[in-house]
Amino acid sequence: MASLYGIVAFADVPLVFMAIRWWRTIHPLIFEGSKTNLEPRMLAALIISVVAFSSLYLHLLRLRLATGRLHERLLDLKERTRGGGF
Repeated sequence: MASLYGIVAFADVPLVFMAIRWWRTIHPLIFEGSKTNLEPRMLAALIISVVAFSSLYLHLLRLRLATGRLHERLLDLKERTRGGGF
């Protein structure tokens, strides 16, 4: 079921992206050639949110790597105590 949903969602991406060009309503056209028509306040909010979520990702990645190193150290200590390495 999840794979079917993934296929449908993947096929839907171009439709969603192009919908703002095909059916012009109140949605602004953001990307036009090489320029963006994004209001400065919206651009600032976008940049701040990208920086914030990137910082959160890097912090969580560092925590995960530290947890992995501690887990490896714990396994090593368990193996040493079983084998009489002390």
